[in-house]
Amino acid sequence: MKRIVVLFLVVLSSVIMNAQEVRDTIVVADDWRYEGQWPKGEGVLYHEYDGMYWGTFNEAIPVCCKHCDYFGNRYNGNFNGFRYDGYGVMFFSYGEIYEGNFQNGEMTGIGKLFRNESDIYVVQQGEFRNGEIVAGKEFYFPKEKAAKMIPSFPEQEMTADQKSYLKKALKGTAAPGFKGGDMNDFSLWVNQNLRGLSADVQGRVVVSFVVNEDGRVVDVSIVESSSFEELDSEVVRVISSAPKFKPATINGHKV
Repeated sequence: MKRIVVLFLVVLSSVIMNAQEVRDTIVVADDWRYEGQWPKGEGVLYHEYDGMYWGTFNEAIPVCCKHCDYFGNRYNGNFNGFRYDGYGVMFFSYGEIYEGNFQNGEMTGIGKLFRNESDIYVVQQGEFRNGEIVAGKEFYFPKEKAAKMIPSFPEQEMTADQKSYLKKALKGTAAPGFKGGDMNDFSLWVNQNLRGLSADVQGRVVVSFVVNEDGRVVDVSIVESSSFEELDSEVVRVISSAPKFKPATINGHKV
């Protein structure tokens, strides 16, 4: 009888020790605050610049979470670090919805992109790479039929405090401005200022750059070449010479 009692006590002690490994905690750093289970489990992360995450974490790093940023974009799915990676659904602030695979933060893999156009929904289905469809088909659906296919973001899971947090932050958030306009105005300005190109030099150039806290354009680089070196170089030259932007703000801070 004593052996049974001792064995039972040892097992019970082990259960208590394991239960204590995951605990509720609050972690506060310079620009973020985590509330939830530690080191892994359910929690919420409030970030001063990146927005709000809630779901499953490992040491305050999202694993499978919902993410709301301060520009109105929404994401529900898997992460690798703080990058979207694996299966997920992205709800863009301008209305498009992507459901499928992500890699290193970009739509890469098999997926569907839903786009609302007047009375119909256009659905691109196939293989995506770095945000662009590279192989697949395009379908057209009336809104009534598309409504049954389109995923929805789980807003109902947000608490009143979480909604209040996002609403307050959005008041102090804006994208970069260019000469009183937006990025569309900047695109027009770039095209108007291209110089010295041959008539047969045409193509699509994807460029990455940063508008810093002072409004200056820095770190200009070619992401996808047009295959015409003179066009690529001229686009980089024009963008690098751009007048100052009105810098973006997130949560009231210039970024």
